[in-house]
Amino acid sequence: VGMAQATAEATITGAGLTVVTVSTDYSDAVAAGDFISQNPVAGTSLPAGSSVDLVVSLGVQMVTVPDVTGLDQAAAEAAITAAILTVGNVTTDYSPTVPTGDVISQNPTGGASVVHDSTVDIVVSLGVEPVSVPNVVGSAQAAAEAAITGATLVVGTVSTEYSDTVAAGDVISQNPTGGASVLPGTSVDLVVSLGVQMVTVPDVTG
Repeated sequence: VGMAQATAEATITGAGLTVVTVSTDYSDAVAAGDFISQNPVAGTSLPAGSSVDLVVSLGVQMVTVPDVTGLDQAAAEAAITAAILTVGNVTTDYSPTVPTGDVISQNPTGGASVVHDSTVDIVVSLGVEPVSVPNVVGSAQAAAEAAITGATLVVGTVSTEYSDTVAAGDVISQNPTGGASVLPGTSVDLVVSLGVQMVTVPDVTG
């Protein structure tokens, strides 16, 4: 045990014994080409010509990392463990392209050759990152619309209404309200002030 194959076989035949079976196995401790074990064990008393079975080391087992990007988290973790690897750190991040729950990236990358039971870290998608709706109430219409589009949102329906308190051309209200968390591309409806409503006094003389 621990000898190189040629040396071990020579030692066995030199002791008047015969090497019958040489099998292989992976070993984290025994270098490739050296013997891991023997049967019978050393020191056993045998008749001359008896057989000795040997197991020679293939060295440390290397495995290929599966490509799990785009898989959902459960499938990705199953593929990692099936490849004789270990799921490492699982972190999350937003992604405009990868659906919620699917793997954005991994480390090591798919196809890499690593030692068995190595860890594979994955980043799982939270989906598209929400944005905060700007508060445009009280702003002039042009400034309000610029703030909305600048926040990766869309100006929705713009309606008008009279107001005794909001100057003409300024925003009276909005929907969704300022500070709401929405997906990019969501439309924001505005109600713009026409100012104080003026009316015509009827002629009631007579």
